[in-house]
Amino acid sequence: MKTKTKEFLTELGRALAERKLDEACGYLAGWLPKSARKRLKDELLAKELEVRSEFSDMEIGEPDGFNLDDNPSSAQELRDDGLDLPKEITESNFVRWCCLTVTADDEEWSLFDLWCAVVDEDGVYKVGYFEVLDPD
Repeated sequence: MKTKTKEFLTELGRALAERKLDEACGYLAGWLPKSARKRLKDELLAKELEVRSEFSDMEIGEPDGFNLDDNPSSAQELRDDGLDLPKEITESNFVRWCCLTVTADDEEWSLFDLWCAVVDEDGVYKVGYFEVLDPD
């Protein structure tokens, strides 16, 4: 993973781990509809609650960290695999398909995976598409 991508995801990961969801929404690409911001917040909170409810007999602490991962697929390969990437994501602005896993209790628990298409929007990295999934 290139340094600029890692720096971008680290900023986003810190916002998510600190539950600064409005700040995290500021990392979304400008072409995404305003409803994407609400959807991101709702899906992140719902997935965390789902994980906590699955392990209700355990005391899972507050989010306190994150892990980063990426995938070498191109935008076209992701589309070929069935992802409905926005038309605004092109091979020229697509940077990387990445996963940000938010953790709790010094990485003992994974609360959710945020898979995202990192794009270059006029020289600034943004999230052009996202999916909130169960942590691996």
